Amino acid sequence: MLDLELVRVAHRVIRETTAWLARATVSVRTRSEAERRATFVVKSLRADAPSADDPHRAKFRPSDDERHPNFWRREYDVYASGMLDDLVAPLRAPIVYDAAIDARIATLWLEDVASQHAHEWSDERFFAIARALGEWQGAFSKRAPDAPAWLARGSLRMWVPVAGGSAYAAAHREGAFSTARIRATLGTAFETRLRDAWRERDSTFAALDCEPHTIAHGDVWTSNVLAARDAAGDVVVIDWSELGIAPLAHDLVNLVLDSTWMFGLAPERLGALEAAVLDGYAAGWRIGTGTDASATIARAYRANARLRFGLLAGPLVAQAADEEKRAALAARYERPFDDVFETRAAVIRAALA
Repeated sequence: MLDLELVRVAHRVIRETTAWLARATVSVRTRSEAERRATFVVKSLRADAPSADDPHRAKFRPSDDERHPNFWRREYDVYASGMLDDLVAPLRAPIVYDAAIDARIATLWLEDVASQHAHEWSDERFFAIARALGEWQGAFSKRAPDAPAWLARGSLRMWVPVAGGSAYAAAHREGAFSTARIRATLGTAFETRLRDAWRERDSTFAALDCEPHTIAHGDVWTSNVLAARDAAGDVVVIDWSELGIAPLAHDLVNLVLDSTWMFGLAPERLGALEAAVLDGYAAGWRIGTGTDASATIARAYRANARLRFGLLAGPLVAQAADEEKRAALAARYERPFDDVFETRAAVIRAALA
């Protein structure tokens, strides 16, 4: 006898190509054997999602454009392509047990991977992850012109606030950074650095465009990197929906800064982790390409970080001044707003260093 139980997995949806996520438990019983159980993660991808009035949400709706970061069936195509067979140990993709697709829906049956919380990972583990990313991405950079058409392009620009938008207005509001607490948290020179980052936004993008581009997962933060063993064991990377061509060090910024921004890592570790992943990635890049690009990688990391997180200082300060927003963020992340503010301020300081 075979029983199947599906339990929806709560997850924070931003990119709306994911229709739903569930954990499936399959139980098999026979007259002669004890019950056997196996669990899987079932992921449904969709081409169509409800309309969103919020402009921030609307830009993450599924797309039929195969080069768009939100191309709805990309994760299905990634697994079907065999591209992830080139991942470098200790990194690997989850096992795909079954996959099906019709005109507007795709369903994946994936390995269910248990993971140790990232707070418990050592700097050596982050070094190993970054080294594997560097070797894989370095080797790919030599054949990037032959990349499949359905790899994402422009993911970084999708996340970066637009000049003239709400983030810009919040950062340029008179007296936005004048309170003693904000100056103590962000530093007295912070406002000047932020205004410089906004003024130099286009030239920073242009500088990044001149650096090497290669394959990138696009969303390598600690919820998508699962590791249950010691530093020498497997590290399973999930959610390949944004796999694409991106500037050098794009994944490193997510691994360190986005993981901290989303409370997966303690902000006190930022300096040590940045050093570990930059050294690890440079070591892997040397293996993958045969060239030393340490200075280029560090420069690209700083430019990615400045664009991706540095420009979010305006919204953070605006949230701190609004009681309703403070309460909403505290409820959303189930922690005091002061913790949210201190953590995200640390990321912004690092991004604009």
